[in-house]
Amino acid sequence: MKYFITLLLTISYLSINAQRNHAVYGELLGNGFFYSLNYEFAIAKTDKNWRAKVGVSTLAYPFAITQISYLFGKKKYFMEVGAGANFLPFSNDNEKLSLLLTPNAALQFRYESSGGLLFRIGLAPSFIPLFDDEPAFADPNNWIWPGVSLGYTFGK
Repeated sequence: MKYFITLLLTISYLSINAQRNHAVYGELLGNGFFYSLNYEFAIAKTDKNWRAKVGVSTLAYPFAITQISYLFGKKKYFMEVGAGANFLPFSNDNEKLSLLLTPNAALQFRYESSGGLLFRIGLAPSFIPLFDDEPAFADPNNWIWPGVSLGYTFGK
């Protein structure tokens, strides 16, 4: 519940500073590993192609997803390129909850209809921390994730 309230307060604060081009969408696989719920907005009023995203998902614990991206294209069809971080809480051997910051990225085709439909598909690489003898960053399976999103765009 604490994570949900924090997410709502963050969205409220960001909404005040971003007065146009908002989106809400669900994503399967992608940066949330299995699924995520996301809110996105245009960062600058003069350049709508720069976007910021905040999302939430869950593994053992709920976690936050953040990302800055740029949209290449015009009108309805875009190529989205972005980078950000996942904030993953985890419990170590002492049962103490710690926060792990892991990188994520986006390379996706994006369609936005004039009626507000948002569809995204592509690669959304995210690092999954694996704690064993092998370095987790070395395994490409920890990075390459397909992703598909469906949602709604609104506001100006």
